[in-house]
Amino acid sequence: MSVHRGSYYDWKRQAIKPLPTTEALLRQRMTELFKVSRQSMGSRRMVARLREEGYIVRLE
Repeated sequence: MSVHRGSYYDWKRQAIKPLPTTEALLRQRMTELFKVSRQSMGSRRMVARLREEGYIVRLE
């Protein structure tokens, strides 16, 4: 990989952008569902469950 050293350090110095609250809550819920399913829940089932709970989710 050829990345200029200066570009790397410029990128590294950038402030970390916090996630919007709704996205953070969605990610937290996805993690909970995955753990409860003993790490066996697939993406389609995950999206269906989240939609049942009222989240707006797209399956890409």
